[in-house]
Amino acid sequence: MRKRLSAAIFSVALVAACSDTTTAPSSATQAPSESQPALLAELTCTADVVAQRFSCGAPAPSLARGISTDLIIGGQNTYVQLANAAPTVYGTDSLTADVTVKNLTVQPWATTDGSTASPNGVRVFFHTAPTNGVTVDNADGTQAYTASNQPYFQYHDDTLGADGILSSGETSVAKHWRFALNGASSFTFQVYVVTALPDESGLLLWTERTLPRSSASEFRNVVWGTSSTDVWTGGTAGITTLHHWDGATWTSMQGAETADVTAIWGSSSSNVYAVGGTFIQNWNGSSWSDVTSGATNGLLAVWGSSATDIYAGGLNGELVHSTGGDFSPVASTGLGTNYTAAIWGSSSSDVYIGGSKVRHWDGAAWSVVSAGITNVQAIWGTSASDVWIGGSLGALVHYDGSTWSTVSGLGSGDISGIWGSSSTDVYVVNRAGEIWHYNGSSWVKYALSSRVLLSVWGSGRTDVWTAGTDNLFGDNIIYHGTR
Repeated sequence: MRKRLSAAIFSVALVAACSDTTTAPSSATQAPSESQPALLAELTCTADVVAQRFSCGAPAPSLARGISTDLIIGGQNTYVQLANAAPTVYGTDSLTADVTVKNLTVQPWATTDGSTASPNGVRVFFHTAPTNGVTVDNADGTQAYTASNQPYFQYHDDTLGADGILSSGETSVAKHWRFALNGASSFTFQVYVVTALPDESGLLLWTERTLPRSSASEFRNVVWGTSSTDVWTGGTAGITTLHHWDGATWTSMQGAETADVTAIWGSSSSNVYAVGGTFIQNWNGSSWSDVTSGATNGLLAVWGSSATDIYAGGLNGELVHSTGGDFSPVASTGLGTNYTAAIWGSSSSDVYIGGSKVRHWDGAAWSVVSAGITNVQAIWGTSASDVWIGGSLGALVHYDGSTWSTVSGLGSGDISGIWGSSSTDVYVVNRAGEIWHYNGSSWVKYALSSRVLLSVWGSGRTDVWTAGTDNLFGDNIIYHGTR
């Protein structure tokens, strides 16, 4: 029964290395052409002509500031990898290198919609000209980026593959970079790597985290927390049912071993509830202990508006409530034998429960909501006039305070989790291993193959977690999204 319950809820190194940077770029003009292209990397490179090598490191702290775009700054091997074989030096006349660009992010490059190639492709701008009289001899063009008439190399069309888009993990065809040395024996320059992204405000990296485990097959049903250094995940029953992230490591937490943990919620870091089976456990900041659940059926969801207003719901019409102590059954819900798999509200008098149908508590009574969705598995919102509800086969609806509308195009995977940092930063995960992000105007998909994603939560727009299981082997997995 326990296993069934889990399943049901289920840069430029022109020869040598370049180091990462998080330095923000210094005074600039408007970025060229396409609408607000993302600045993905900033590098300073030094060439030793006699030794025939380049070494690249962190940039000086006086680079472009004021570019009117949502800048995303990384260094070599963070979001970008620029690489080549050993350069060729022709006496004191020129130095050449064949340079490739590799996309290390989870988003496709040179596209604003994920499928249509952008004409500018990926551009590598020379923010500062080479020193010691060296010039870029074969640039693809010049344009103002951080100053006027800056040379750039452009990777576009078939240099980015047949579709003109550089997909996640894809490496471009090499371009031939040539420098006129004019007698110089060394030189230094700084470059920016710039491109269009379909989801510039979204995440760029998803990293799989390894959790301690006690059995061959474990599910991660839920992830939830109060901050970037206080994150909980729950899953298959046993001594590793609960894990805690402190900002550096995951630690197994004993407690709630008697049943799978299917949902977690808390009012603070020292008042957290974990539910599963007919059990409810509470974390007081130092230990877990049992709380009287009042439930006779398996619990699948928990949520509260405060420490004194907490709901837990589950199978066969189960809905219990606590005012800060033990839980007891809620009367007159109209649930009958219908299940509750998701709970969310904007206040104590605006609570939604979803399962077979959607019901709403207005502070006085429960009523059926005609939201145009059944088999609900996830509910989340920012306010009473911004509510998202997800269900089976990619079904998603949104409430604006007066009308429910259907969101289409999110695939056919059962939606299992919804979370956002604001009304224009919303993540949806499904059991097909897809992560969908809404940026306020469009939805963009991030796919994690062979994964069943069951939950999503974040502490902010650059710190997002999703949990689930390996679709092939039942291994517990948790991914951390950052940028």
